[in-house]
Amino acid sequence: MTRASEISAALGIRRAPALYLLPARVPPMLWPASPRPKLLLPRDLLPELDGDELDALLAHELAHVKRRDHWVRFLEIGATALFWWYPVAWWSRRELRRAEERCCDEWVLRALPDSAQAYASGILKSLTFIADSPVAVPAAASGAGPIEDLEARLKEILMTSPRPRLSRPIRLALGCLAVGALAFFPTVAPPGSAEAAAVVALPDEVTPAPALAPREPAAPPARPAAAAPRPPAASPALAPPPAAPHEAPLAAPRIAGFPAPAPDARPMLAGSGDELDPALEKERHALEAQRRQLHLSQLDLERRALELEVRAARQEEAGEVARLRAEGDAAGVARAEKRGALRVRQADLERRRLDLHLRQLKVEDESERAAEAGGAEKDAEARARDAARAEAELEKQQQVLEAESEKLEREARALEAEARVHALRGATDDLERSLAEQVEELRGELPEAGAEKAAMQRELARLESALSALRGSQAAKETPRPAAR
Repeated sequence: MTRASEISAALGIRRAPALYLLPARVPPMLWPASPRPKLLLPRDLLPELDGDELDALLAHELAHVKRRDHWVRFLEIGATALFWWYPVAWWSRRELRRAEERCCDEWVLRALPDSAQAYASGILKSLTFIADSPVAVPAAASGAGPIEDLEARLKEILMTSPRPRLSRPIRLALGCLAVGALAFFPTVAPPGSAEAAAVVALPDEVTPAPALAPREPAAPPARPAAAAPRPPAASPALAPPPAAPHEAPLAAPRIAGFPAPAPDARPMLAGSGDELDPALEKERHALEAQRRQLHLSQLDLERRALELEVRAARQEEAGEVARLRAEGDAAGVARAEKRGALRVRQADLERRRLDLHLRQLKVEDESERAAEAGGAEKDAEARARDAARAEAELEKQQQVLEAESEKLEREARALEAEARVHALRGATDDLERSLAEQVEELRGELPEAGAEKAAMQRELARLESALSALRGSQAAKETPRPAAR
């Protein structure tokens, strides 16, 4: 709160607004509460900001207070609600908010002259903070500006050197000097001529003009000529009025005494951008090269991990085959060997796919390096042709790998179906053995009594019929079917 008070004093705000920390992921904003606005900051964002970044963000929100943007917000909402059907109203609202953000950026750079880097970094950190769970800023709040305008704002922040703002005493002294100059220089005009008198009287009428807007110095002479009611006979006295060239030097001190107009800053901006563009382009190429190298390293690690998985799968398969052979299960051994061969082919296919991806990245890397190095036009065309041929070859290999992958997937599904059939057959055999054992047990325990003997015989007949039905269904399943194409 102390820093907010100090920045408020630097911005000319008599009483700093209250500062509240919120536990939510929201951007820093100004809330137009009654009777005074409130500054709202996310609590979890503060540990990520250093002192300069926090000061810059606070200065931005306090600039909204200084400019009374929270008052303008109510007018904006009312106009939009009244003219909601008019597209210009929505366009004006968006442009108004953009202008507010740019003006507040200028206030920050004036209040904290060396804070451009920290200010841009603070804006990016605040936007990164809300990127995972973006929350809509209330319509009445002054928060982060339009996201699509962020790049232009950051360029202006980083590439603009704010013009120093003169204090009030200095501006008053310059104004007095300008008025004195306007009162002194016209006395140089030759006395005795009506035109000179008109020129001397002119500065008393237009002394406020320099503070409003610069005008052409040749425009004022037309006013005395029109205001002087002279008869036609006096025209010889007005013959010298090519006096406009004599009046131009008199108006020159008025313009020279004031600072240069704001549009002069545009060439400085453009020049700075032209100087920074090569450096930014070089940094972009370096980052792109690092990204490709990291991707290559990642693919190499994936290939090594795949080899380790294949070795582990082979060891597991060898153990399973040895166990099945010890149990005398020839069919199980055949299935395990098929499954192992399929795994080996799948691993080989995955290895070839990784190698293909590595080659693609290397081709892209070579093309990028060749483009950066430049060279003769013929060499560039030859490199372009080589890159096109390499890409076409890689595309064909990719198609072959996709076809082989589909074939392996079909074989894997067939093996899974065969394994399910074998498991079902084993369960059926177990059930058949259990029923046969129950039948034999009942026959051995068949009592001699008549009624009980009849009931037991009926139960025995039912079990035998179930057993025969089960054997019939098993025989039907074992009947060979034509292979599906």
